[in-house]
Amino acid sequence: MTDELETIILTAGTAYSEGRYHEALECYEQAIALRPENAILFANYAAILLRLDRVDEALKNADHAIELDPKWAKVIWHLDMCTILEEIF
Repeated sequence: MTDELETIILTAGTAYSEGRYHEALECYEQAIALRPENAILFANYAAILLRLDRVDEALKNADHAIELDPKWAKVIWHLDMCTILEEIF
């Protein structure tokens, strides 16, 4: 991981834990621009979108994360949560 990417992810984590979800989302957008092949970044991006009640976008990003790494269980969990929330709303 590059220093720039690591800094962005740490900033995103701090913003997320402090409830600054829009800032965390922007950080993950920067991280994804640097590493568009990274499933973990897309899964975390989807989780933040869920926090912001942007279920359709979260589902799309979780789907993309699974396309990048179909065996990663956390991504599948995020996809399941998106699907459940989509059915509720």
